[in-house]
Amino acid sequence: MMEKKKHPKFEKAKRVLGKLDPYVGIVLEEIQGQLSTVIEGNDALEHKIDRVDVELQEFRAEANEKFGAYSEDMKSLRNAKADKAEVAVLERRVTQLEKA
Repeated sequence: MMEKKKHPKFEKAKRVLGKLDPYVGIVLEEIQGQLSTVIEGNDALEHKIDRVDVELQEFRAEANEKFGAYSEDMKSLRNAKADKAEVAVLERRVTQLEKA
């Protein structure tokens, strides 16, 4: 387990108040320990948030790439559909000309 960091101001306060009342020093040590735990938790959360941010950026890049490919596919399908409609119209016209 990591050694908890001791803040210099807590140490000075502990020395001064420790002379006045031994119980105050114990309370300060407990507060310092709890504060160190909170700081460690905050650091862990910060690292996790950074990791999730990187993963999100990678996901966005991948989604944008796939969306671009799908967009191009949709354009091709629309053009093919338009071409089929044009061919059908031309075939009807040719058929009508042949009958005449």
